Amino acid sequence: MPIAGDGGATLGHRLLTLWFAVLAIKLALAAWLPLVLDETYYWAWSHHLQLSYYDHPPAVAWLFWLGHPFESWGNAVRWPAIILGHATLLVWWPMIRRVLDRNQRRWWFILVLLSPLIGPGSIIVVPDIPLLFSWSLALLLLLNWADRPTPAGAFTLGIALGLGFLSKYHIVLFFPLALIWLWRERRLALLSPRWLLVGLAGFALTSWPVWLWNATHGWDSFLFQLGHGLGATTWQPHWTWDYLLAQVGLLFPTVAYFALLARRGAPSWLSIFGWGPIVFFLLASFKGNVEANWTSMAYPVLIALALYGRNRFRWAQATAAVWAVALVVVASHVAWPWLPLSRDRLRYELILFDSIVPFVDRYQPFYADSYQMAAKVSYRLRAQVYQLRGLGRTSFYSYLPEGIPTEDRYFVAVELGAVVPRQSWNRSHREVRRIPVSETNELIEFSRLPEGTP
Repeated sequence: MPIAGDGGATLGHRLLTLWFAVLAIKLALAAWLPLVLDETYYWAWSHHLQLSYYDHPPAVAWLFWLGHPFESWGNAVRWPAIILGHATLLVWWPMIRRVLDRNQRRWWFILVLLSPLIGPGSIIVVPDIPLLFSWSLALLLLLNWADRPTPAGAFTLGIALGLGFLSKYHIVLFFPLALIWLWRERRLALLSPRWLLVGLAGFALTSWPVWLWNATHGWDSFLFQLGHGLGATTWQPHWTWDYLLAQVGLLFPTVAYFALLARRGAPSWLSIFGWGPIVFFLLASFKGNVEANWTSMAYPVLIALALYGRNRFRWAQATAAVWAVALVVVASHVAWPWLPLSRDRLRYELILFDSIVPFVDRYQPFYADSYQMAAKVSYRLRAQVYQLRGLGRTSFYSYLPEGIPTEDRYFVAVELGAVVPRQSWNRSHREVRRIPVSETNELIEFSRLPEGTP
């Protein structure tokens, strides 16, 4: 319920109107903006539904699957994920009402909507979207359950954590942070076997697809992610510096500064769940290359921590203005390239492999040499093209039988001059010719050798 006299109901109605308006803008932009490479890869997953996948848990693929009815509307296949991600703000509303007054809540809402990673960046559909929703829901349920422990509360908390496990393995970080918070608040008695078993039942109810897929695939996904994030044996200093600079840039110096100088009396869960992921991945940067988006679950918390106890908001106004200008600049450049960039990664991703698309129908059966090429060409054609088994890194395509040709003749798109290694399944084929298709790619035609050829 709104705090008496704080204008909570009026503020809530205004922000809800703003929430719907921004959602409409996001849906329109999502339908217009082409999918980036990672998104086309997850879209390809959605056309091969599985309990889980080699690279990630299945939630992002399931969200794209829900968007299949909208595939003919530009790039509106993103819409279910966009709606889920935007709903995260509604999950946060009862939490910020616990700790922020009317003006602070208004600025929290504005800053979160404009924050590059969790605001405009949420138009790009990646596993972080369902993870952030599940993490936020689990945090809300944890706070409520700690106030009023009930079996239903423990069970639903377990369900939310299980949904997070279906989204991204980073949800496991929630468990030690929750333990630290319960210890800090002297509530470790809540971790009795009774509550743990009830919560575990809820977790198992929703997370079982990931466990079953891994158990039947040699735990490949778990091993891949452990190696991806913590598998390096030699520290590269730029990993840590790149991580720190990315966090300051995405969180923004003003937010980071005021969150570090949080007023005394700030609830401990803000500091623990805000700075906890930042510190963990800082330490992880000494064991591997940490991607900037891995800390997205901390950003709503740190914005709330930066605002806690403050009654002057010039820094928030300046931050919002910078983010708004940056959004206009980036959006306008994507639509009409005008920035003098020597390496325009975003636009490069949007057009990469487009030159290969016209050759697919002419040269069949057609295969790609990487999962990125296979997914991007598949999305452009709205038809499935597969990565040739044995080329590129292991991916979800490596588990599909369609990656092994059965025809006497087939074509594979590769980088210029690339060599296709002989596999156990293609020793009966030989290279016939190479066909240039772009400045960077060519097609190799393979044909089956006559029987009896050594």
